[in-house]
Amino acid sequence: MINTKIFEKILKPTDFRRGKLPGGDFPVATDTRNLTERSVFICLKGENFDAFNFVDQIVLKGCPIIVFEKTESNVTAANNVAEKYQEVFFVGVESTV
Repeated sequence: MINTKIFEKILKPTDFRRGKLPGGDFPVATDTRNLTERSVFICLKGENFDAFNFVDQIVLKGCPIIVFEKTESNVTAANNVAEKYQEVFFVGVESTV
């Protein structure tokens, strides 16, 4: 579980943010197969994959907070998805690891 107040303390001014940060405690998930509603989903990025490529699936599963690696293509995708799903809080950081 993670309390969203932690985001207020650790986010840098250069981090990407879009949407309204909900308050409360949320379970954390890094695998879409284990994702439940009201999870904070952390999109891990490896050499051959980026979980943020599945952002639409993540949102449709009811995830209110998505943390992703801030690349140019991911920021563009986050802006596009955020237009459709304004209730989701998107956070782009230097590294999700």
